[in-house]
Amino acid sequence: MGWLMDTKQLLEVSPENTGLIIVDMQSEGCERHGSTLKPAIKNIRALLDRFRQANGNIIHVQSVRAKDHPEFTVFGKDYSLIENTPAVEFVDELKPLQNEIVVQKFSHDCFYRTTMEDELRRIDLRPCRDRILVTGIGSNNCVYHADLP
Repeated sequence: MGWLMDTKQLLEVSPENTGLIIVDMQSEGCERHGSTLKPAIKNIRALLDRFRQANGNIIHVQSVRAKDHPEFTVFGKDYSLIENTPAVEFVDELKPLQNEIVVQKFSHDCFYRTTMEDELRRIDLRPCRDRILVTGIGSNNCVYHADLP
C-alpha cells in the first residue's frame, strides 16, 4: 500500500507490518467540533478504507469514563464520555466492523489498564520492526500521555 502524505511524499507500508490506530472518533468529541471536522473524518475514512481493502491491522480506541472518575470527582470537570451512553459511540463514518479491534481507555493513555499491549501482541505488531499510523481527534493528546512499554 502507498499513501500520499501532506508533505507530498509517498509512504510505502505493507499491511502485515503496519497498523492503523484511530483515536477517539466518537459522537461527543466530534460533535463539539461541528462541521469543521468533516474534512478530517473524510480523510480518516479514506485511510480506513485503504486498510480494510488491504486486510490491514486496525484498532479503534474508545475513550470512556465512569461517573466516579477523578476527572469529575477530584478535578470538577463536567461529565463527558460516560460509558454506555450515546456520547461514546463512534461516528457513523468510522464505526468499527465486527472483526476490527476496539480498545477502551479510561484515561488519556491508551496503554494504562487497557488491552492495547495484548492486542498489539496478538496481531504481531512490534516496536522497531513495524509501523503504526495514529490518527483521530485525540491522537496528539493520547500519544503525549502514553506511557509506552
